[in-house]
Amino acid sequence: MKNIYFYLTLTSLVAFLVTGCAKEKVEPKKPDPVAPVISEVEPVENPTFDQTPDYQFISDQAGSITYGGSCSSSTENALAGSNTFVTFNELNYGTYSDCTILVTNSAGLASNELSVSSFTIKEKPKKQAPPDPPVLKEVTPVDSPTFDRTPIYTFSSTKEGKIDYRGGCSSSISWANAGTNTITFNELNYMTYSDCTIAVTDSDGVQSEVLEVSAFTVEMKPKPKPEPEPVVSKPEPEPEPAPAPEPEPVVAEPEPAPAPAPAPEEVAEIEEAEIAIEKDADESVEAPKPMTIITAPPEEMESAVIEMGMVYFDYDKSNISSTFAEIIEINYEWIAENPDVRIQLEGHCDERGTNEYNLALGERRAKAVFEYLVKLGANPSQFTMVSFGEERPVASGSNEVDWAKNRRVEFTRL
Repeated sequence: MKNIYFYLTLTSLVAFLVTGCAKEKVEPKKPDPVAPVISEVEPVENPTFDQTPDYQFISDQAGSITYGGSCSSSTENALAGSNTFVTFNELNYGTYSDCTILVTNSAGLASNELSVSSFTIKEKPKKQAPPDPPVLKEVTPVDSPTFDRTPIYTFSSTKEGKIDYRGGCSSSISWANAGTNTITFNELNYMTYSDCTIAVTDSDGVQSEVLEVSAFTVEMKPKPKPEPEPVVSKPEPEPEPAPAPEPEPVVAEPEPAPAPAPAPEEVAEIEEAEIAIEKDADESVEAPKPMTIITAPPEEMESAVIEMGMVYFDYDKSNISSTFAEIIEINYEWIAENPDVRIQLEGHCDERGTNEYNLALGERRAKAVFEYLVKLGANPSQFTMVSFGEERPVASGSNEVDWAKNRRVEFTRL
């Protein structure tokens, strides 16, 4: 009985407690508010020419923006959790290192002060007018026609710069000075040149207008006319003696009576008169003058032109100047007229440089003369080439005059 009473009492107590708890409403506790946290995302470009530059930052809470220092903006509110783009109001030219940003949330709590990275606004440089291009003008055209295959040309330029050749002409001279410029064209063929142009590009990369080189013609130098062969005087043939007349028949005439013998005085006078007549006759007849017969055997005519001119070169060079190109052409004319003759082209150098280098340089010089002869039409089989380097000088001094004499190519008949 007691157990039943205890059970009922316990059940009633539990029911009371459950009913009381159900009636009481439990309210969750609200967290304390915290201040926003902001950080820089994209600083202002530095330096910049933009007087209203852009800036980006991020805030973990929404709120109103407060600007400090020299910067301000029409953007007043920050977004929560995403980048906020700010365009600063117009700024003067200069450096800005005191700009700051604060974000205040709805609870009135301010964020950390964000210092905007320092930046400088520069004045945009004014556009300058492009520099004037060089102005070219022809001064001295190439002679036309010309026999020179490396002709000289003169032009003027208002500015210095790099030369650009186009058309059929070129040159090893690649730089033009301000003023008059004289150039030598590289070797040309025998033809007319009407497409040669020159342009100059200055140090700023500005190119001149194209200068058209006046048309000119390179012609082959005519061969000299052969000298007339010496006239050989031939003695006139002596006239054949007239045939002797047939003797007339002798008619016997009576012998005249013998004349009386002259007196001795008369005989002496007659003899003196005959002697005087014979003397006058001898003095009146001139003796015949000796006749000079001019002869010129072929071997003597040939030896008269065997001495051929030498070709000289600048220091450490193997190219042929226009002066010595004419010497080669004159030598070629004789060689072409004597196809059976063999010529040895001998290259020489001055004493400067090593033996090995000078042997190679002498070979290049001999080869340059050989190639020029072949271009003129010479038969290559008529020539051999050899280099003596510095071993066979014609002048022994160590000065520019003697060195110039030793830099040569000789034509030697084999």
